[in-house]
Amino acid sequence: MSAVTVLGLGAMGSRMAINFARAGHRVTVWNRTIAVAQDFSASFDLTVARTPAAAADGADVVVSMVSDDEAAHGVWLHPDHGALGAMQSKAVAIESSTLTPGTVRHLGRSAAELRVRFVEAPVVG
Repeated sequence: MSAVTVLGLGAMGSRMAINFARAGHRVTVWNRTIAVAQDFSASFDLTVARTPAAAADGADVVVSMVSDDEAAHGVWLHPDHGALGAMQSKAVAIESSTLTPGTVRHLGRSAAELRVRFVEAPVVG
């Protein structure tokens, strides 16, 4: 099975993480509030990372489900702990947050520069 990371454990991200785990994938999670990630992971036997970069390191697929453009920019592109910079070439970055088109294009260009495949896959509740 694949190594899957989920960034953001709100209503949607937490359910994604559970479904990936139930499907047999090795799941690592990160949440802005670490206590939320720790409590959540204890119930589902998931790995918790302290930063998006640590969560993305070695992952085949990284899914982001955060609140807005600013949060997505920080999760993916922060110079010290952004997920894109830690991803392997040819890994897949999936952005599922509802973002503006400009932010999505910027993330896509940034991923392409790093040879990371980028998929925009927004969801609604």
